[in-house]
Amino acid sequence: MPRDGMSNVDGDVVASDAKELIALCRAGRLYEIEKWVSDGKSLDISEAIKRGRQKSLLEIAVDVGFHSLVELIAKHETRQAVIDAALGPAVSSRRLDLIELLLANNAQHQVCPTCRCSAHVGTPFDSLLSRPRSRSR
Repeated sequence: MPRDGMSNVDGDVVASDAKELIALCRAGRLYEIEKWVSDGKSLDISEAIKRGRQKSLLEIAVDVGFHSLVELIAKHETRQAVIDAALGPAVSSRRLDLIELLLANNAQHQVCPTCRCSAHVGTPFDSLLSRPRSRSR
């Protein structure tokens, strides 16, 4: 039995579930993912990818660009680092709506540890954040 107390069969099921969840996310299957969450299933897909830097489900949703899907996953994401990491792809795609959504879900942009300046000064992130936010009616 592996050290984490999970049998290989259990690990295979978790990996299979994670791959299914990734496919649902890439296809923009909002209602299926809502059901996934309501069934109490995990949004952690780390078992699906074994090598290299892996994207979180939230980063995949940002790449897909489906606002409601990003909102659903961000609301149910419990790991601060995952929410913070999703800001990068949102900024790269210049999606102010997704940036604002992630910030509303407590995403924090990184600060340079050496000089304490914003790590994004002079980048699209800086210009997007300096814009006045639209007001809801």
